[in-house]
Amino acid sequence: MNDDFFQFLIATNSVDEFLGNREKISKNKVKCVYCGDVLESKFPNDTKTCSCGRITISGGHNELKRYGKKTDYIEMSQ
Repeated sequence: MNDDFFQFLIATNSVDEFLGNREKISKNKVKCVYCGDVLESKFPNDTKTCSCGRITISGGHNELKRYGKKTDYIEMSQ
């Protein structure tokens, strides 16, 4: 492995992700600050959109995908 690449992984705290050692996501959840809807994605292709249409989430327990402005939602994932 290239030393520069290895140093990059260490500097960006990406070693665990590169090796596949990710923290388990138990809840993939956000709350829209405009309409108050709480969205939860439970499966990888489980896409949810709030009633005002500003926030969409997906990814289930595999990854946290967010669509919309970061200031438009409150992160509630665990």
